[in-house]
Amino acid sequence: MIKEFKTVLSEWLDKNNLTRSELIAHLQLYDYESFKGLDAITLSRWLNGKTTPHTHKQILVCKGLNEDLIQFIKTIDIGRIKSSSTKSKIVSEFIKLLDYINPTLSYKKVCSKAKTHVDIFDYQQHLDIFGDFYRNIPSIKKLTEDVYSLGDEVTYPCIRIKNNEDEMIGHWVGIEPLEKISSLSSFISLSKEEASEGYLINVAYYQNSQHFFQLISIAICFYLLAPRFRGKRTAYLLLSGYSVYEVTKMAFDAEDVKYYPPVDKKTRLGIYLVKIDITKIIANPIILPLVQEKLNCLEDCKENCNLCNLKSYSLC
Repeated sequence: MIKEFKTVLSEWLDKNNLTRSELIAHLQLYDYESFKGLDAITLSRWLNGKTTPHTHKQILVCKGLNEDLIQFIKTIDIGRIKSSSTKSKIVSEFIKLLDYINPTLSYKKVCSKAKTHVDIFDYQQHLDIFGDFYRNIPSIKKLTEDVYSLGDEVTYPCIRIKNNEDEMIGHWVGIEPLEKISSLSSFISLSKEEASEGYLINVAYYQNSQHFFQLISIAICFYLLAPRFRGKRTAYLLLSGYSVYEVTKMAFDAEDVKYYPPVDKKTRLGIYLVKIDITKIIANPIILPLVQEKLNCLEDCKENCNLCNLKSYSLC
């Protein structure tokens, strides 16, 4: 059911038995940088509907009060959320590049409605399926081998896109815990807090824009459903190719962290490491409708539906 934020916020106040001043103090304690400007006048305007905070801030309020984020996302009226013309143009150009100018060819059948399968692999399971793929990226070869040297100290949550023949035609792979990775010389140095709140996503593979956005929406739903990920605030992404770097940075507000340059003249592929606020990517007006649609799909999911296995991870 779609609800206005003023209604939801009022319900949260009553449910948590908080006064307005207590709510302000609570939110500033939760995330001071985001709520340091929140005062009684601003909160009053939120509650009477004269103003509505950005969707990103609405989600932060939900998380700060430990409310059900999945249910809240399903109440958001996405029709009232507008994307900037600049960001929309960047995404449009990216889609055109992937689908028409430089399409990816494949030996395997690419179906219009692909299935997705979520797994959490140990070292050997990951290596059997993805080892050759990541070892074939020269610019991050040292990082790849350093991570693999950790063996079963890390796990590999992954999303595989499959066709009707159950063949993999796209993937996304995470690496956790980040505390283990941040100690590697081939990565970056992070504080204990940054590492505990962060998550690393390796180079993804997709064959068209539909798969690109499908991986993002499934990854976010995975994050929302699995309690093990809900404390994460920042995603660190390894990106291949300038076009995906540009769309991630310009349309999804990613920040530069590091660049892994090509290792020789024969291999021109460099890898960008960026970081992104997970709450901001959820609230992005291009991504949020996809996430909302998938969450509603899961709620109405029939037992014989084999398009994904996300429901099995709601308690992991």
